[in-house]
Amino acid sequence: MLAVRNGIRTWYSDFGRMLSLERPDVVHITTPPMSHFALAVQAAEAGCDLVVEKPLSPDFATTRLLLERVGAAGRKLTVGYSYHFDPAMRKLRTIVAAGTLGEVVHVEATYGYDLTGPFGQALRADTSHWVRRLPGGLFQNVLDHVCDQVAEFVVAPQPRVIVDAFSRSLPPRETTGFVEELRVLVRGGGVTASITFSPGVRPVRHLLRVCGTRATATADIGNRTVTLDTAGRLPGVVGRLAHPFQQAQRHFREGRENLRQFARHEFHFFDGLHELLSKFYASIRMDEEPPLGNEHVLRVAHLMDAILLQCPRYGDAA
Repeated sequence: MLAVRNGIRTWYSDFGRMLSLERPDVVHITTPPMSHFALAVQAAEAGCDLVVEKPLSPDFATTRLLLERVGAAGRKLTVGYSYHFDPAMRKLRTIVAAGTLGEVVHVEATYGYDLTGPFGQALRADTSHWVRRLPGGLFQNVLDHVCDQVAEFVVAPQPRVIVDAFSRSLPPRETTGFVEELRVLVRGGGVTASITFSPGVRPVRHLLRVCGTRATATADIGNRTVTLDTAGRLPGVVGRLAHPFQQAQRHFREGRENLRQFARHEFHFFDGLHELLSKFYASIRMDEEPPLGNEHVLRVAHLMDAILLQCPRYGDAA
């Protein structure tokens, strides 16, 4: 038992009893997503503000209803989109806000997933794993991280979405038993986006590239770097020769900054999650809006719905 193993003297198997006896100010809900709605509503009506792990709920309608119920109870809620506040994303957001990229035209989101890692192995080995019971399977459990990033730039209420989802063999020709490869095209107003979710691509990367009318910026979430690609000032072949060296210099500056932060004990793996929680608790103390507003959360949920409705379910791989 985890409580005994970790020296926790008081623990509960009844959520309602815990709420009534402990009367917490904030509850973190980190259970599988099928239970989020009931637990969140129960906690909100007991007077608790909420941090809910992603995915928030199974679909857009349930997400909207949950936000309405929490709002009616006068409580605050945030979702565990930790990558939204990753250092690379914060830096990218500053560059975009400064107008360095000009008008955003296109966004490319790439999310690599390691099915040979500890979580991936558990998912592949256990045919009754809770992720397999989600309507959208693996995509529904992970994809909202990427949809959160796309929804920040594609703000049209009902973007057009085209999906291709399929399964492939892993070497040596080992099938996963579910659909795991996803390609998505999105268009909302004058901004387009592409999403690539793939366990097959190596190295495993989580990238967001924002293309503007003046420049393009690429955020490498895992490696915590943001590089800017601008039109060269040098003419002709000289400019093409200089470009790789300019990019190398930009990567060197990013690496140097990461090394500086590491030396100062500021280079943390869960930096994005820490920033999200800090902002959320500050919003409670100051009685301000949570760091992720309801409008953004609903855009993410709508985009997830639009994608998952076009995806085959497990066992129906194309």
